[in-house]
Amino acid sequence: MTCIMFLDQSSTILSTIGRYSYARAAPPAWERGAKDVLLVDAGESVRVIMRFDDFTTDGWPFMYHCHNLLHEDNMMFAQYIVVDPSTQVGERMEAEAVKVYPSPSSGSFNFQSEFAVHEANLTDMLGRTVLRQTMNGRSHGELDPRALPAGSYVLRLVGTYRSSRSIVVRE
Repeated sequence: MTCIMFLDQSSTILSTIGRYSYARAAPPAWERGAKDVLLVDAGESVRVIMRFDDFTTDGWPFMYHCHNLLHEDNMMFAQYIVVDPSTQVGERMEAEAVKVYPSPSSGSFNFQSEFAVHEANLTDMLGRTVLRQTMNGRSHGELDPRALPAGSYVLRLVGTYRSSRSIVVRE
């Protein structure tokens, strides 16, 4: 039997396998609700969900660890960071790899890339994909967001081994 503890964050159990049933099952009523410590039996699998409203980490990790002393002493813990994919642009921006212009723009956005782009995705600040366009491995292209309202968007260019994100502004 092991207890897993999430530091500074609560989780809710979605389902378990192995404790009450060998099929995926909802937890019993007494085990529902927010918790920062989860009991996980040997051979059991537990799925959890966590909500991160204002808790993006800006690179500083959250941590979870096992409360079984043998595990804890053997470094059985892990760290994770939380980013908001709709507004977070990676720390290492690939300015040398991608140019997007003009921005702000009332018309189209053009891009030039040092890598072959297979798909261009434009998402709004709520993380919703509002424009998706296949680029077929081109290194330059044009996106026409004129049907979209004015505002800030995240342009993600996706290649086979690389991708790049840029903030663009539609006037």
